[in-house]
Amino acid sequence: MPDYNCNSCNYLTIYKPNYLRHLKSRKHLIKKGELEVSLISESVLTKNEHKMNKNEQKGEKNEHKMNKNEHKLNKKEHFTYFCEYCLKTYKSKPSLKRHIKSYCKNKKEYDHEKELDKKEIAELKSQVNKLIDKVGNRVNLTYNSEINKINNSSNQILNIENQNIQLNNFGKENLTMLTDEVKKQMIKGPYGMFPKMMELIYFNDKFPENKNIKLLNRKDDILQIYDKDKGWKFVNKQETINDFLEEKGFEIDSYYDNINETSFNTFAKKTYERFREFYESDDKTLWLKIRNQIDLVLWNNM
Repeated sequence: MPDYNCNSCNYLTIYKPNYLRHLKSRKHLIKKGELEVSLISESVLTKNEHKMNKNEQKGEKNEHKMNKNEHKLNKKEHFTYFCEYCLKTYKSKPSLKRHIKSYCKNKKEYDHEKELDKKEIAELKSQVNKLIDKVGNRVNLTYNSEINKINNSSNQILNIENQNIQLNNFGKENLTMLTDEVKKQMIKGPYGMFPKMMELIYFNDKFPENKNIKLLNRKDDILQIYDKDKGWKFVNKQETINDFLEEKGFEIDSYYDNINETSFNTFAKKTYERFREFYESDDKTLWLKIRNQIDLVLWNNM
């Protein structure tokens, strides 16, 4: 599977839709604008420095030309001041500051949205904590009774062998439990969906053939995954979890984008879209919470 890499933003993904969405983001457009301005400035600087060095050999007679070129250089450099909100360019820093402070409509809209976001975030955090508690015990009544935690990984492996169950390769799991109804419930409670999906897929007694991942030591950043050709092999924990989050996040995202809008009420849509915004912008608080939730699932199934 190819990698999609944005060198400007140091963004890497294996999923083309996520990459295309990134290319349209404010962060990428601003980065792209800085890069273009930087290249213009460097090009002008290199060209004028060459002229200056050439004129130095001709003596005092050409000093006036050098000063003239320097003036042109400085004049062009003034255009490196641009507004990060609307991308307009200005000749001086004071002009830019005055524009941002008093005239930039995008800045005013941004500040207004930011103020609203603060209030929404405070409200959502309270709701999220309640949702996580509920989702931690019950995402969907239709499959909640199917989930039973395994306390000992050795007993788990022994039971699988006694039942003559053939483990699936890691990454080739049976995903029939992820029905449309289950995905809808995940979307309604997005802040707890990743640990719930991990339990459903890898630690579900109804699908023992999927028990192909295990954590041996809480202190080590290492997991074991099953491969039919090589047996159990060690892999980097964070890289494996990142791949899981990327793949399953994309699957739920695609389902949400393609499903009929009437399937969710306004609150559910707003909650999921806000979650997706935090998730795609690599919000530190959200990602730390998700990783802690995943760790708890792995610890409880050692």
